[in-house]
Amino acid sequence: MWILYRVLHMPYRFFNVELWAGESGAKIGAGFCLIHPANIYIGPRVEIGENCKLFHEVTLGTGHMPGTPKLGNNVDIFVGARILGGVTIENDSMVSANCVVTKNVPAGSVVVSAPNRVIPRSLSPKARGMDKEDT
Repeated sequence: MWILYRVLHMPYRFFNVELWAGESGAKIGAGFCLIHPANIYIGPRVEIGENCKLFHEVTLGTGHMPGTPKLGNNVDIFVGARILGGVTIENDSMVSANCVVTKNVPAGSVVVSAPNRVIPRSLSPKARGMDKEDT
């Protein structure tokens, strides 16, 4: 099985996508989408909900908080974001580009960088525009 895993894993190495599989691997929900799949790391025991999107240069792995990240449903993680440690990003949230998230994010929020702050999804023009497109 290990040889089969390595052979099937080879095409993803071209894009440098590191995805832990197996019994202690990542748990990924239906509708998961990698946008520009390059330089993405999804560590062991990471949980990703349904309909999540990850852009390039994203890291989901361990950090100073014990545990691994848990993403809810409909979570978007944009370019260069790092989700580190046992944090939970709840449903319908967004993490903007180049953010380092080390604290839990409530449902329906947007994390913005420099400095990171969490705002309600309804206050983000980008999120409101995406919500209008979905209806």
